[in-house]
Amino acid sequence: MTQSKINSCRLNCGKTYPVHNPIVLPPPPKMPDLGLTKDVPATSCIDIIKWGGVPDSGEKWLKNHKMIEPFKIYCDQEIDGGGWGLFYNYIHKPYEDY
Repeated sequence: MTQSKINSCRLNCGKTYPVHNPIVLPPPPKMPDLGLTKDVPATSCIDIIKWGGVPDSGEKWLKNHKMIEPFKIYCDQEIDGGGWGLFYNYIHKPYEDY
């Protein structure tokens, strides 16, 4: 349809359809103990920054929807804006071949 036909149809029909703006809800409250205990695990280190209390680096508890039990991970909340998780680490000694 061309724009003139659409405008003609609007004039003949006379109907208007109200537009309802979406309702903007306030953000949920932050959880100060998110990731600090096994009972209140976070989904990721970045979630602790967004939804937790004071986001400091250290060991945190995480759990995703596929896991049965939460696990501990080191969350770095300082480098490049934070939200980084270190879940595996090894010490490589000089002159050792892995």
